[in-house]
Amino acid sequence: MSKPVIICVDDEPTVLESLKIELKRILNGSCLIETAEGGEAALELIGELQEEEYEVALVLADYIMPDIKGDELLRQIHARSPHTLSIMISGQADLDGVSNAIRAARLFRYIPKPWQPDDLRSSVLEAVQSFLQDRKLDLQAKQLRQLYRQVQEFNVELEQQVEERTAKLGRILEFEAMHRRITNKMRESLDESQILQTVVQELATELELNYCVLTLYNLERQTAEVGYECIRTQLPLARRTVIQIDPNSNLYSQILQGKSLHCCILPLSSDLYTELDRELTVFICPLRDEQKTLGDIWLFKPCSQVFDDLEIQTIEQLADQCVITLRQSRLYQLSLKQVQELERLSLVKDEFLSSISHELRSPMATIQTAIQMLDIVLQSPQISSSELQTALRYLQILKQEAHRETCLINDLLDMARLEAGAAPLNITTINLALWLSIITEPFVERTRNQQQHLIVETSTDLADLTTDPSYLERALSELLHNACKYTPIGKTIQLGVQMNGTSFQISVKNFGVEIPATEQSRIFDKFYRITKLDQRKQGGTGLGLALVKKQIERLQGTIQVNSEPGWTMFTIQIPDLSQMV
Repeated sequence: MSKPVIICVDDEPTVLESLKIELKRILNGSCLIETAEGGEAALELIGELQEEEYEVALVLADYIMPDIKGDELLRQIHARSPHTLSIMISGQADLDGVSNAIRAARLFRYIPKPWQPDDLRSSVLEAVQSFLQDRKLDLQAKQLRQLYRQVQEFNVELEQQVEERTAKLGRILEFEAMHRRITNKMRESLDESQILQTVVQELATELELNYCVLTLYNLERQTAEVGYECIRTQLPLARRTVIQIDPNSNLYSQILQGKSLHCCILPLSSDLYTELDRELTVFICPLRDEQKTLGDIWLFKPCSQVFDDLEIQTIEQLADQCVITLRQSRLYQLSLKQVQELERLSLVKDEFLSSISHELRSPMATIQTAIQMLDIVLQSPQISSSELQTALRYLQILKQEAHRETCLINDLLDMARLEAGAAPLNITTINLALWLSIITEPFVERTRNQQQHLIVETSTDLADLTTDPSYLERALSELLHNACKYTPIGKTIQLGVQMNGTSFQISVKNFGVEIPATEQSRIFDKFYRITKLDQRKQGGTGLGLALVKKQIERLQGTIQVNSEPGWTMFTIQIPDLSQMV
């Protein structure tokens, strides 16, 4: 997809060149910038860009131009490209012209000449961001409409299949009413149990059967369970009875192939049928889809009667109809789960956007305030020593907030790579005890400065560990950083390492603080923080523990938290990855 285009329109070349240079500095290559010396040239340029399928995001136009006034130009551009936003830059625009542009061209902003760089910058960035967000929403709406059409077409296709099955029975006049009635009753519900019970009940009633039973197969266990039955004679109930399937028997070898059986002697010896007269006629019809046999229907009549061709055809067609309705029922249940999952993902997306917007805006607000204060101090003709110190303090704020913004962006990129499975492993073997002494060295000094105590305990039989040290270091550093941040003055932080069979157990335990049980299940969620524990108000991105969990899982390990009154402990279990080398 090509970059969006921004068009600058003015009849003064020097103004155009100045505006183009300013926009290049603001946008840093994220958009293409074109210029036009007048309204006619601008309309011709837009026509050419549309033919080449470029998207014009923004037009910045002067008001007073010799060929077309700015408000009329913006109106014509809006008529050709409704999604394009417009900004009028002029020192001579009257109220009517601006009003016309607002009414007819969705004027986004009016900027007087000469423009202020900050005003131009904020207006252009807001307009481009608004355009991109609108286009994104349009694309999502288009995808949703397409998905809705596909669902409609799929439902129409399924309904057509049902109608085609029913239409085939048109020539069977004696059974047409029965088939339609049973079929309609099955369609009245999307509940699987109700559908199957309806089939059994209606077949037994309409065909005047002694007994009708429907069994469902579990091919993995090779069992058939009686799920639904209808008895019209003095026979005991057999529901929930389980029959063992013998795939090599004459009976099930044919049923599993999708073939029906019609006989006068019951071919199966089972406690289920000991009360049945051996002289009954039985018809066994499989329930089978395109891939496998789902179950069967057993229908019993007196031995003096047989199932004629029309009855057999109707039963087999109803069995097919039953499978289709079952498929619809299961698709419906699946669609409900998918809708619930989409709703959950939508909620997660909204929470994520809310959190990331806050996290990105907070440092920027501080940076802007510091820049304004620094500008005021530096504009003083004579800067005193105290003012210089103030300026240096504002400069330090800028550095800190820029670092915070960079950390947030890096955490987001790392999280995206880990969630996409695109983060490679660089596996090597390390002396774990020596390695730990190196990565904990900065925290020794930090805890000393904060009047805390850091204790590192390693077992004497600690073996070398084959893993990706970079992932492990970042995870442990984050846990130690959090421990230093939340542990009160005078309290202890313990780092323990020991062997647990063939895996390694690493724990970080700090005293003087606890995590409520209601919070423990959420601390690994993105942007979730327990702010009341941050006594020093040091803040953070809210991605730390979420990244730790992803990094440990990338090392095929696990992490869990335990917290009791007075202490909290994070425990990592990671395997040795020497088999992957």
